[in-house]
Amino acid sequence: MKKILIITDTTDKQTNGVVRTLKTTVNLLCKDFDVHWITPDHFKTIALPVYKEIDISLNIYAIGGKLENIDPDYIHIATEGPVGLAGKLYCDKKGYNYTTSYHSKFPEFLYDMFSIPVKLTYPYFKWFHAKSKAVLIPTEQIKSQLESKGFKNLIIWCRGVDTNTFNPTHRFRGTTPLIKYILCVSRVSKEKGLDDFCQISVPDEYYKVLVGDGPYLEELKNKYHAEKIEFLGKKTGTALSQIYADADVFIFPSKTDTFGLTQLESIASGVPVLAYKDTASSEIINDGISGWLVDTFNIDAIMKALTLDRNNVSKEADKWSWETCTEVFKNNLVLK
Repeated sequence: MKKILIITDTTDKQTNGVVRTLKTTVNLLCKDFDVHWITPDHFKTIALPVYKEIDISLNIYAIGGKLENIDPDYIHIATEGPVGLAGKLYCDKKGYNYTTSYHSKFPEFLYDMFSIPVKLTYPYFKWFHAKSKAVLIPTEQIKSQLESKGFKNLIIWCRGVDTNTFNPTHRFRGTTPLIKYILCVSRVSKEKGLDDFCQISVPDEYYKVLVGDGPYLEELKNKYHAEKIEFLGKKTGTALSQIYADADVFIFPSKTDTFGLTQLESIASGVPVLAYKDTASSEIINDGISGWLVDTFNIDAIMKALTLDRNNVSKEADKWSWETCTEVFKNNLVLK
């Protein structure tokens, strides 16, 4: 059985789209490949200030020995952090072929968080991916954006949703008019646009529910303690499936996400999505069927979303298969 090595800066204690995408893909790859990992768990680490769930690896110079001990047939470098960088430098030095993936708009994130101009950070990411035989990206929008900045070998690697986990059968309310709420599920950090969600005015009989954890949670609670918002923290499994299915409308407030798996989870649950125009959401939401793309979140937009047929919403999830995504990953592997 051929060996695949995944090199990543992510760990199991993180909850985000990168981690879920990699885990789901690897679970399917394991049917045909012997999959190995190099992660921060293989090194000495310190927690990143502010984002303590993110570990910064220190003795990354040891990556060469770890890679040679695995002796993979294929190498995929999933992130551009210290572990990914060490993997890239070692592979470049040895002349090994590899693929990479571009999951996050880090230049934009660094600008939003620390006011670092994107013109200073994009050259690093372009250089990082320059020798990759295939740079896997989630959407056409990201492809166009990166091509305009000189990135090469870009391949659309879509996403999927597990409809066994997320589906309308988890809806307890049915036609009974119990508690009504507008939902957002997100990692709770500043770049996710969650202030926009918290500030939405909702119809009198509704309130807002935010599911997720992260470094911005306590600040949000303090800022919006007088609002009609329930902060539920991190939820998983059946509890999360039920929260999705019982929602009336889902809000996706991020303008910088390269995809947004939570939108697919909501759609699979039969819950229409409201998201901003001119974002990655435009390639996920079928406007007027699975949700609406809007300029602003307001009561009018919510009321429009409430008119959509939930059965039609959930059918849209059939377009998004993890098996299809994994085939794209497999078909673009290159021998080391």
